[in-house]
Amino acid sequence: MAQSTHNDPRGLFIRELRSDILPSFWCPHVESGLLETARKTNDYDDILQFYAGQVNAAGESLLYPRAHQTQSSQLDSCYLETEPHLLIQAWKGLISDIGHVAADINSSLKTVVRQRDLLSRINRRRLACQLVFAMRLMLLARLYCERADSNIVAKRIMTEAMPAESLPLPRGRMMQKKLISAVKQYDRQLREWWVGFALPVGWKDGGDAYAYDLWSQTFSEEVPGEEGWSSFPRLFNRELRYLRSRSSLRQRFHEAPLVFLSVLKDKWWRRILFFLPRVLLSVVLFLWNAVIITLLWFFKLTCGFGFRPRRIAGTVASVIPLFTGIYFADDTLIDRCSSPSGQQIASSLYNAITNLISLGGAPALCGAHIGIIASVETLIGYFVLSILAAMLFIWLTDR
Repeated sequence: MAQSTHNDPRGLFIRELRSDILPSFWCPHVESGLLETARKTNDYDDILQFYAGQVNAAGESLLYPRAHQTQSSQLDSCYLETEPHLLIQAWKGLISDIGHVAADINSSLKTVVRQRDLLSRINRRRLACQLVFAMRLMLLARLYCERADSNIVAKRIMTEAMPAESLPLPRGRMMQKKLISAVKQYDRQLREWWVGFALPVGWKDGGDAYAYDLWSQTFSEEVPGEEGWSSFPRLFNRELRYLRSRSSLRQRFHEAPLVFLSVLKDKWWRRILFFLPRVLLSVVLFLWNAVIITLLWFFKLTCGFGFRPRRIAGTVASVIPLFTGIYFADDTLIDRCSSPSGQQIASSLYNAITNLISLGGAPALCGAHIGIIASVETLIGYFVLSILAAMLFIWLTDR
């Protein structure tokens, strides 16, 4: 039987998430009821559905305060608070309880991993999916908690006539750091627990990219009465869409080598004639995925999937000096058709800028490898222009 993590002498989970995890359950009756049943059956679906309902009900009461009475009827009494100074404590209690459930699932998963039969493999995958779902619920609750906190701070400033210096409103950069910190903590904990090995192949609908896409719509809503949150919907929307693209790329990368598994698992020695075409198809699919992953990786590196304008500026600022040096070295040091001088450096800089912007329209220098160098820079110029077009489209269609 799985033991609660706060009784674990290593205390790994509490050390990793010290800011969110309380020493014990905020709602003890949940531990003595649903959690005890889950430990006996080794199935945490019921308690996870309970907490999913709690997070959704608490979030909807935050998003739609006029329907608070209807939504609050679905909340457990432990998490139901109407006073602003107690609301954040209730949210943190909900986050902490989900964290304890996740730790309990991890303990059960470790027990199942030691077994080697077929049933244990099925249970291992089921528990791994439940563990990811629990951690994702915890992350969603943290985002809702930050949203509620920004509204409470703004309301206190307005109602108590407090100076903004004594209780400063959260700023965009601060909220972005909190979101990034919460996501990093989520990723770090899943890596620490090594959950990915137990997940089934092709779980895109249940993956992080799918969740971030849904949350980007939820947190882009501008609800009347949310004075503190009104400045952040577009910021959270863009950041969550970036995380969606990053998670999709990460999942493609991890699942790319697994295209061969469908071939190797088949009893191919009985159908050797059918096996060879499947191998060729797998190779083609693998190479195609590799090309897509490489392009998406460059897209992330150079502009952050269109959500990081500073990266494209850094890319252009790096490419021009790099090719200026290459043109100058090829012209004066390798081929030695010109002597090193300030005028030659200026000419190399002009060619680097012109080839990048006008896609190869600069007059050629006399270096021996000038054609190859100009072609490479022209291809980079096409790529940079396509990135700028993609970023412009993202900005114009920003929801």
